[in-house]
Amino acid sequence: MLGDGLACWDLDGVIDAAGVLHPEAVAVLQQVGRDALWIERSMSGRGLHVFVRGHEERGQVGKRVSYYSRGRFIAVTGDRFTAAQGVARRAA
Repeated sequence: MLGDGLACWDLDGVIDAAGVLHPEAVAVLQQVGRDALWIERSMSGRGLHVFVRGHEERGQVGKRVSYYSRGRFIAVTGDRFTAAQGVARRAA
């Protein structure tokens, strides 16, 4: 469960069939940078969970990009995704 300093960017539908990242995902990964604690593919395989340290605040929900920092469960997959993978796929 998120909270107590653990937050998550929940990125939906940001990896296309060729493995290319949507620009909104690239923007979040650039913003978070090395502060990401863990990045993984979501259960669908087309989204990402970007776990970070964060203060508890009201969630921000968008079409592709949402941010949660309290009172929310995220299904963890363990399917690690590195920022380098995203950069390589975006550039290809």
